Amino acid sequence: MSKKIIIRIASAITLVALAFACNKPEPEKPPGPDPEPNPEPNTTGIVDPPPIITEDEAVWQIQKASKGNKAVSIVLMGDGFTAEEIESGKYATIMHEAAQAIFLREPMTSLREYIDVFGVVAVSPSNELDGKTAIGCTLDGDYIGATNQAIATMKYKCERYCKKISQYDLRRTFALVVINTETSAGITYSYWDSENQLAQAYVTLYGRGLRPDFEQTIVHELVGHGIGRLADEYSPRSGSFTAGDIDMYKWGHKDLATHPWGKWYQNISLGNQASEAPYYEFLEDERYKDDEIGFYRIGSGSGTTLYSATRMSIMRNTSSANMSFNAPSRRAIYERVIFMSTGKRPSYEDFVQFDLGK
Repeated sequence: MSKKIIIRIASAITLVALAFACNKPEPEKPPGPDPEPNPEPNTTGIVDPPPIITEDEAVWQIQKASKGNKAVSIVLMGDGFTAEEIESGKYATIMHEAAQAIFLREPMTSLREYIDVFGVVAVSPSNELDGKTAIGCTLDGDYIGATNQAIATMKYKCERYCKKISQYDLRRTFALVVINTETSAGITYSYWDSENQLAQAYVTLYGRGLRPDFEQTIVHELVGHGIGRLADEYSPRSGSFTAGDIDMYKWGHKDLATHPWGKWYQNISLGNQASEAPYYEFLEDERYKDDEIGFYRIGSGSGTTLYSATRMSIMRNTSSANMSFNAPSRRAIYERVIFMSTGKRPSYEDFVQFDLGK
């Protein structure tokens, strides 16, 4: 597995763009026999796709929130889908499969009442990923976004489609772009400042209908990186973390610890002592004894060793069936959704009661 993380200064002010690139070879497998390939059936209650809508920028609502003061919005769109593919119903079907995937794993299964989900039609002139599609996605091998200019174009066009929903709010909106290619790739672009909380996750159709990768990559990218602001739990393709990687994680743990919209990278530790772990409360909590939360080495670089809270999770492996979030990751996602939708900052005990009371 590999990880490429890029930090770009997007303006002269405080806006920082983070890219979590999860383009990876076959992952480490958990112990035991190989699981069955297909994920669980949909249990979210999301309705079937609507009548075929072909007009570019047309919006339909897939799910409506029923709790919270201000709903968290997730906007789904595709790139590289032609008018013919949209007219065939393929586009709407894939958008609804993506919507179902979002809620496959806890805590999202139990948080779905706080979330609105929309689909937006994005018509591309062809399915060649040459930068001229609706969103402008390009591929460099298995990396989404071949150049800085291509990435800037993707982010601009994606947000333009997000703005088609009437309640668009960049403080409470997350976008998922499904790219019409079988290549295995995924990336998430996130921001942090007092206003722009928009995260854009990009995934391909790799594994759709045959393996769990398609659904679980959506969970990993959109829910894990996008909503939870979680880190990958595997070492880089190069074999070691750079000084820039380490500085970024330190920045996420320290400088963003009191950020108004929530913490970052709460699923990893930059040391193997309780005082160094963002998830220290779980280490001595007997209620999570069976989770075996501790320090599991990810990799090292620049004199620092990184650890994950559990040996295996969906932030480490998206190719084996039934991968899920560990408790520190579930907490990060829960806290962010609750704060965004209600304005309440949940305590550790609030999370535990939510998590264990389901």
